[in-house]
Amino acid sequence: MSAGSGYDDFVVLNWTIANEGASAVNGLYAGVWSDFDIGTTPTQNTSTADTARRMIYMRQSSTANPTVGMVVLHPQSFRNLLSVDHARWVYPTDSCVRDAQKFRMLNGTIVQRNSNRPYDWSVLASIGPFDLEAGASQRLAVAFVGGVDENAIRANADSAQSWFNHNVGLADQPTLNRARRLAVTPNPFRRCAYVAYTARSAGRLELDVRDAAGRVVERVTADVPQGDGRFLWRPERLARGVYFLTVRTPDSAIETKVLKLD
Repeated sequence: MSAGSGYDDFVVLNWTIANEGASAVNGLYAGVWSDFDIGTTPTQNTSTADTARRMIYMRQSSTANPTVGMVVLHPQSFRNLLSVDHARWVYPTDSCVRDAQKFRMLNGTIVQRNSNRPYDWSVLASIGPFDLEAGASQRLAVAFVGGVDENAIRANADSAQSWFNHNVGLADQPTLNRARRLAVTPNPFRRCAYVAYTARSAGRLELDVRDAAGRVVERVTADVPQGDGRFLWRPERLARGVYFLTVRTPDSAIETKVLKLD
């Protein structure tokens, strides 16, 4: 959120979905469901998807002021932008809203981009599928955006995307999203951990360790050959706690979280 002109009509929320187990978890989806209830008569709302912006928004049927919605900022793709009809998916209390229905909404089996009448609607935006190796993570960033009409919310959605790309999304360039090719095990660990990697070419591996305040507390470098490998990381002066690792190989980089027990 920013108070700057052109950047004061959205709030960005980041979620990090992390696999803290010892084995891969595949075929995952993530999303956000919002019921904005625009105006004093929520049963007179409409909803609209803007697939080019990965946005879905709501307004009153009689006026576009205000218009409020969600934009998927990261990743720059979506699985579903769904207008949720409460008469079908919410109000039948004996059959809704079940986990199986939620999953079909997330994975795009249930699809309805736009409302078909003024009524009581919710909106859902989701991403996926994605796989998480042990120790890997996936980010979902969503902007909650408002505007005085539909043109304004589109402009504010573009501002939110621009702000995110220049201030947050720099850490999510393709070279930094190679979770399947690197893992830290065990995690949590006590005295040492193995950093496993895949490098397309021989070169230098660099490991930066940051504490919860973002300070670099340890930096390790090692020469690595081409192909699969791993090296033993033995932190010398780290107290127990949570640390954030940035590991760079000659062709990729990844950020992950580890827990030191002793």
